[in-house]
Amino acid sequence: MLRKPHQICRVSPELEHIQAIEDIREFVKNEKAEIEQTINNIGLTLRRAELKDFSGIRQLLCKRFNPDTAAQISFYDAYRSIRHGYTMVLEDKDGQIVGYDYSLGYDDDDKTSFGLNIAIHPDWAGYKLKTIVSIYTSLLGMERGSRIRRGIVHPNNLISLHNLLNNTGFLCEHFYGYLPGFESSRFILSFSLTPAGLMNNRIDMDKLLDYINVAKEGEDYKLVECDDEPALEEMYNSTTFRVVAFVREGALTEKNLLFAVPHELMNFPPSSIYQAPIG
Repeated sequence: MLRKPHQICRVSPELEHIQAIEDIREFVKNEKAEIEQTINNIGLTLRRAELKDFSGIRQLLCKRFNPDTAAQISFYDAYRSIRHGYTMVLEDKDGQIVGYDYSLGYDDDDKTSFGLNIAIHPDWAGYKLKTIVSIYTSLLGMERGSRIRRGIVHPNNLISLHNLLNNTGFLCEHFYGYLPGFESSRFILSFSLTPAGLMNNRIDMDKLLDYINVAKEGEDYKLVECDDEPALEEMYNSTTFRVVAFVREGALTEKNLLFAVPHELMNFPPSSIYQAPIG
C-alpha cells in the first residue's frame, strides 16, 4: 500500500520480499545501526530526547522557522512528543542540540507514526540529516507496530518538498487549502512502514523525467505548479491524482512543479483516500 510507481523510484528488489516479522525486525535493527554509525562518523550523537532538552530544541526551532510556524509547536506538543513519543535529538561534541525530530504514535487504524516537526542547524547542512533522522524515527515507528508514517508540509516549502517527497519517499495523500491552526494550506504526507515502503519510494529523477517523456500527461501523470493552490485543490477534490514528487525549476520548465499520478497506481488503503472535512 501507498507505493509510488516503481518506474520513477530507486528500487532495491530484495526489499520487496521482506515480510516475515523476524526479517522485518532484523531489517529495522540493521538500518538503525547503520544510521547511528553514519551520524557518529560525522561527529554527532543521535539519542532519545529528554524533557531537559526542551530549551535547546526550542532555540533551534525558533532559529529555523518563522515566529508563526514556531508558535504552532506548543510546550504541550513538545511534552507529548518527548515524554510519550520517540523524539530524537542530534548532539554535537560540546553537548549542543543541532537537530531534532518530534515524532509520536497514534492508535488509529494505521497505528500512525507522525512526524510533527524536524529541524537541523544550518552549520550541519549538506549531510542530508533531515532525511536520515526522519528515516530513523520511521524505523522506530515500524519497530513499535506503526503501519504508516505521516507528516505535514506547506505546498511552497520547496526545500522540504524535495527532502520529504524525493529523498525520504513521502507522497501527498491529502491537500487542505486551509488547515485550522496553521492558517494556510498544507499537504498531509504518508508512506507505508514496511522495508519496501520505507526504502523503495524515493524518487530517481532521471527515471521520472524519462517517464514524463513516454507517459501520457493527464492520464498517467499531471504536473502542477507549487504555488497554484486552486489547481491543487481542484485536483484533490475532483480527481484521483495525488502528488508524489517535486521537480525543481530548470529540470522541465522555469517553474517549480509537483508531479502527480492516479492513486489507483499506488494501492491507497481506504484510510488514506478519505479526507476528513473541515468546517
